[in-house]
Amino acid sequence: MSSAGDVNNDGYDDIVVGAPSYQTGGTGGAYLYLGSSAGLCVSPSRTAEGDQAGARFGYSVSSAGDVNGDDYDEVVVGEPWRANPEMGEGRAYLYGEFALIPEFTMLLVPVTGAVAILVALRRLHASAKK
Repeated sequence: MSSAGDVNNDGYDDIVVGAPSYQTGGTGGAYLYLGSSAGLCVSPSRTAEGDQAGARFGYSVSSAGDVNGDDYDEVVVGEPWRANPEMGEGRAYLYGEFALIPEFTMLLVPVTGAVAILVALRRLHASAKK
Protein backbone atom coordinates (compact mmCIF):
# COMPACT_ATOMS: atom_id res chain seq x y z
CA MET A 1 0.00 0.00 0.00
CA SER A 2 1.24 3.48 -0.83
CA SER A 3 0.10 7.03 -1.34
CA ALA A 4 -1.11 7.55 -4.90
CA GLY A 5 -0.88 11.32 -4.61
CA ASP A 6 -4.01 13.05 -5.90
CA VAL A 7 -4.88 11.12 -9.06
CA ASN A 8 -8.17 12.90 -9.75
CA ASN A 9 -7.00 16.38 -8.72
CA ASP A 10 -9.82 16.90 -6.22
CA GLY A 11 -7.55 18.09 -3.40
CA TYR A 12 -7.70 14.82 -1.43
CA ASP A 13 -4.95 12.22 -1.21
CA ASP A 14 -5.62 8.80 -2.70
CA ILE A 15 -4.00 5.41 -2.07
CA VAL A 16 -2.99 2.49 -4.24
CA VAL A 17 -2.92 -1.08 -2.88
CA GLY A 18 -0.91 -3.86 -4.46
CA ALA A 19 -1.97 -7.50 -4.11
CA PRO A 20 0.75 -9.56 -5.83
CA SER A 21 -0.67 -12.91 -4.72
CA TYR A 22 -4.19 -12.14 -5.90
CA GLN A 23 -5.71 -14.79 -8.18
CA THR A 24 -4.61 -18.38 -8.53
CA GLY A 25 -1.03 -18.52 -9.72
CA GLY A 26 -0.08 -15.10 -8.42
CA THR A 27 -1.02 -12.96 -11.39
CA GLY A 28 -1.63 -10.09 -8.95
CA GLY A 29 -3.64 -6.88 -8.89
CA ALA A 30 -3.59 -3.19 -8.01
CA TYR A 31 -6.45 -1.16 -6.56
CA LEU A 32 -6.95 2.60 -6.43
CA TYR A 33 -8.93 4.09 -3.53
CA LEU A 34 -9.93 7.75 -3.70
CA GLY A 35 -9.84 10.12 -0.77
CA SER A 36 -12.68 12.56 -0.07
CA SER A 37 -13.92 14.98 2.58
CA ALA A 38 -15.57 11.98 4.27
CA GLY A 39 -12.36 9.94 4.22
CA LEU A 40 -11.21 7.05 2.07
CA CYS A 41 -13.72 5.32 -0.23
CA VAL A 42 -14.60 1.79 0.87
CA SER A 43 -14.48 0.27 -2.62
CA PRO A 44 -11.70 0.72 -5.17
CA SER A 45 -12.42 3.26 -7.90
CA ARG A 46 -10.12 1.55 -10.38
CA THR A 47 -8.59 -1.91 -10.55
CA ALA A 48 -5.95 -3.55 -12.71
CA GLU A 49 -4.96 -7.21 -12.78
CA GLY A 50 -1.91 -9.02 -14.04
CA ASP A 51 -2.21 -11.53 -16.84
CA GLN A 52 0.79 -13.78 -16.27
CA ALA A 53 0.93 -16.49 -13.59
CA GLY A 54 3.71 -15.95 -11.08
CA ALA A 55 4.59 -12.44 -12.34
CA ARG A 56 3.20 -10.85 -9.14
CA PHE A 57 1.69 -7.70 -10.63
CA GLY A 58 1.22 -5.20 -7.79
CA TYR A 59 4.31 -6.33 -5.85
CA SER A 60 5.31 -2.67 -5.62
CA VAL A 61 3.03 0.36 -5.94
CA SER A 62 3.73 4.05 -5.56
CA SER A 63 2.81 7.55 -6.59
CA ALA A 64 4.96 8.87 -9.41
CA GLY A 65 3.86 12.46 -8.96
CA ASP A 66 2.68 14.43 -11.98
CA VAL A 67 5.00 12.87 -14.55
CA ASN A 68 3.36 14.21 -17.71
CA GLY A 69 2.43 17.69 -16.49
CA ASP A 70 -1.36 17.30 -16.79
CA ASP A 71 -2.05 18.27 -13.12
CA TYR A 72 -3.02 14.69 -12.23
CA ASP A 73 -0.66 12.40 -10.30
CA GLU A 74 0.38 9.14 -11.93
CA VAL A 75 0.82 5.75 -10.24
CA VAL A 76 3.56 3.16 -10.84
CA VAL A 77 2.84 -0.57 -10.44
CA GLY A 78 5.65 -3.12 -10.47
CA GLU A 79 5.55 -6.68 -11.80
CA PRO A 80 9.00 -8.05 -10.86
CA TRP A 81 8.80 -11.56 -12.26
CA ARG A 82 7.25 -10.83 -15.64
CA ALA A 83 8.76 -13.16 -18.25
CA ASN A 84 9.29 -11.32 -21.50
CA PRO A 85 10.69 -13.69 -22.83
CA GLU A 86 13.35 -14.26 -20.15
CA MET A 87 12.03 -15.34 -16.77
CA GLY A 88 12.31 -12.69 -14.08
CA GLU A 89 12.93 -9.59 -16.21
CA GLY A 90 10.00 -7.69 -14.75
CA ARG A 91 8.03 -4.63 -15.79
CA ALA A 92 6.89 -1.33 -14.37
CA TYR A 93 3.61 0.21 -15.50
CA LEU A 94 2.84 3.93 -15.32
CA TYR A 95 -0.86 4.68 -14.98
CA GLY A 96 -2.20 8.17 -15.48
CA GLU A 97 -5.14 10.42 -16.11
CA PHE A 98 -7.24 8.74 -13.42
CA ALA A 99 -7.31 5.43 -15.26
CA LEU A 100 -5.65 2.11 -14.59
CA ILE A 101 -4.74 1.74 -18.24
CA PRO A 102 -0.98 2.00 -18.66
CA GLU A 103 0.24 4.96 -20.64
CA PHE A 104 3.82 3.78 -20.36
CA THR A 105 5.37 0.35 -19.77
CA MET A 106 9.03 -0.16 -18.96
CA LEU A 107 10.76 -3.50 -19.31
CA LEU A 108 13.04 -3.93 -16.32
CA VAL A 109 16.50 -5.30 -16.81
CA PRO A 110 18.33 -6.58 -13.73
CA VAL A 111 20.78 -4.06 -12.19
CA THR A 112 19.93 -1.15 -14.52
CA GLY A 113 16.14 -1.32 -14.25
CA ALA A 114 15.68 1.43 -11.66
CA VAL A 115 17.97 3.81 -13.52
CA ALA A 116 16.21 3.08 -16.82
CA ILE A 117 12.81 3.87 -15.27
CA LEU A 118 14.00 7.22 -13.92
CA VAL A 119 15.49 8.21 -17.27
CA ALA A 120 12.35 7.15 -19.16
CA LEU A 121 10.03 9.00 -16.77
CA ARG A 122 12.12 12.17 -17.01
CA ARG A 123 11.98 11.97 -20.81
CA LEU A 124 8.20 11.46 -20.71
CA HIS A 125 7.80 14.45 -18.41
CA ALA A 126 10.06 16.62 -20.58
CA SER A 127 8.15 15.73 -23.74
CA ALA A 128 4.80 16.50 -22.06
CA LYS A 129 5.94 20.05 -21.23
CA LYS A 130 6.75 20.88 -24.87
